[in-house]
Amino acid sequence: MDNQGSTTLNSTDIKNQEFKKVMRGYDPRAVAEFLDQVATHLDNVHRNEKRLTKELESANRHLLQWESRQDEVTAMKEAAAKEANAIREEASKEAARMIQEVEEKASEIRKNTEEWLAKLISGLEETQRRKESFIKAFKASLDSHYELLEADQAHAESLDSQLSTFLQQQMGASLSH
Repeated sequence: MDNQGSTTLNSTDIKNQEFKKVMRGYDPRAVAEFLDQVATHLDNVHRNEKRLTKELESANRHLLQWESRQDEVTAMKEAAAKEANAIREEASKEAARMIQEVEEKASEIRKNTEEWLAKLISGLEETQRRKESFIKAFKASLDSHYELLEADQAHAESLDSQLSTFLQQQMGASLSH
């Protein structure tokens, strides 16, 4: 055999292989047919190997792409998580600021309302005091007028009586004359 040192065989090597002729050897035609079959099979094996090698390389490229995309996805997830945390933090600060503003406004409204109520109560108390003072003064005035009216009525009755007496006297005098 000529190809004893070679590690890879191809179909040409198999087809061109020559053997020494010996007396009681194998049928050369049968050996040649067998070698043709082996060569054809070897060609098929090599084609499959190339195809599988290409498929493996393609699969490896796809795997690398997916791995790089996985890194991209992981980076995107991390970036999204950081952004979400930043948004949460900003929202918390904004909410705290808004709560403080609302509390300050509520405190100011409460203070203004308390001042307004104090003025209103003071005004109502003053109005009540004036009402009571007016009622006392009005009652005193009515009492005074009532006393005057009674005095006038007593005086009017006295005048009526005096006028009656005078008229009776005048009528009696005019009848006597």
